[in-house]
Amino acid sequence: MYKKIWNTCSQPICAITFLDETNKKIGSGTGFKVKGFLVTNNHVYATND
Repeated sequence: MYKKIWNTCSQPICAITFLDETNKKIGSGTGFKVKGFLVTNNHVYATND
């Protein structure tokens, strides 16, 4: 049961890492894409696809 759900839903799930200009990690989080938007626990971003 869970394998079918994972296979259906896992594609839009992503890990996000934010780097400064020296490539030092300054933040990270997770989110998912839905209908042209990237949704995190704090923000919703429009995407270009």
